[in-house]
Amino acid sequence: MRETPNLRIPGPTPVPADVLEAVARPMVDHRGREFAALIQRVAERLKEFYLTKEDVLLLSASGTGGLEAAVVNTLCWPSASAPSATGSRRSPRRSAPR
Repeated sequence: MRETPNLRIPGPTPVPADVLEAVARPMVDHRGREFAALIQRVAERLKEFYLTKEDVLLLSASGTGGLEAAVVNTLCWPSASAPSATGSRRSPRRSAPR
């Protein structure tokens, strides 16, 4: 049996001791003061990285959440927009006129 754990996504990958120590710590509350301070520090450093003085927006969301935020924020309320659906949804069958 192995002495050191392996991370299996994507893997197997050996997990260094400092990573195991980091993941053993309690999670940071994403709505707490500690997380807000972390996001502020990251945003300030990103301004330096991107050589900008403008605000840097960080989203703690999935890619879908980022896409939704981008779409929603390009529309003015109330705006005329046409929702669409994709996929293989079929309308109910109607009987043909006889």
